[in-house]
Amino acid sequence: MNSPSQEDLLGYLLGALDAREQEQVQQLVDQHPQLEARLLAIKASLAPLEQIDDPVGPPPGLARRCCQFVAVSSRQLARGHSDAATAAQRESAEHDSLEPFASTRELATSIDGENPVAQGRNPVGRRFTAPVVADETALRSGWNWSITDVVCACAAALLVGALLIPALSAARFNSRSIACQNNLRSVYNSLTQYAESHAGQFPQIPAAGPLATAGCVGPMLKSAGFLEDDRVFACAGLAGSDGVVHIPATSEILAAETPEELQHYRHRMLGNYGYSLGYLENGKYACPKNLGRSSYVLLADAPHNATPARISRNHGGWGQNCVMADGSIQFNRTGFIGTDAIYFNDRNVVAPGVGPLDAVIAPGYVEPFPASACLQ
Repeated sequence: MNSPSQEDLLGYLLGALDAREQEQVQQLVDQHPQLEARLLAIKASLAPLEQIDDPVGPPPGLARRCCQFVAVSSRQLARGHSDAATAAQRESAEHDSLEPFASTRELATSIDGENPVAQGRNPVGRRFTAPVVADETALRSGWNWSITDVVCACAAALLVGALLIPALSAARFNSRSIACQNNLRSVYNSLTQYAESHAGQFPQIPAAGPLATAGCVGPMLKSAGFLEDDRVFACAGLAGSDGVVHIPATSEILAAETPEELQHYRHRMLGNYGYSLGYLENGKYACPKNLGRSSYVLLADAPHNATPARISRNHGGWGQNCVMADGSIQFNRTGFIGTDAIYFNDRNVVAPGVGPLDAVIAPGYVEPFPASACLQ
């Protein structure tokens, strides 16, 4: 795919492309700013649809009316063929009453057992003729399509497309979103187990060192034995994702010998998700606490730098799953929980929150402290 068409970009936003096509479009958009602008324009034109929580179905009675239309058209077509066959039989009968013709049996054998055709003779007063066929369509093989048949077939195809395509697209999107929520719920359960053994505190991001990023959560859970399967850090809605991620252990990260190797690990610490950077309280850094608040975002799909409000691309740019501190999960489309931005603090930077109610979700490679708080 050299240059995606308008339909490709629309399919990318709706999640209607297959995994390979979705990944190709995403790579081209990342490489060409003009495609990014087109994508944002298309998304803006679809903004009113984002207010619809549930897919809108076809108008009531549409399937019944279409079936009635097809049934009536089929009966009219059958009646037309019947009338034509009756007229042909009537014409044949009138013709036979005017001129007697030899039947097939009479032509085959004479009264004395001889075959007049074989002897080159013709019975007196008679001539050869072919038997009359009442319905000429019996001589033809295959389908006999009429305009009515074509219209009915097209109407049925359009009906099936109108009913199934939006439903299949919505079902596909919803199934991936639910799979992502299940993975996030598993990560949250691991975090609560960690908090129960650490005085009610979720994993704290170190102030310095190789683990001083938001992604330290993954290796900490894995090394402490609270993470049984790395795949729970994989988002099912991410284009091209095969559900396979590798969360490095703390020993691997601490043993990194070069900055490039350390950065490689940091980009994989949280898989496809992001974690809270904590907040500042009385000028001191504080990690998130297990206080059961339903408005504080603890985990979410990882943000993307090039989208408005840094909305995640894990679900085609339509939003992100968010896990609250009380364990509830919601699919957020705007990048805001109430008036609080998910991926920025109240000062509009990617850094720890300016208070205990200011939640900021960052990908695994982001360091939370002032010296390296903003994204490069």
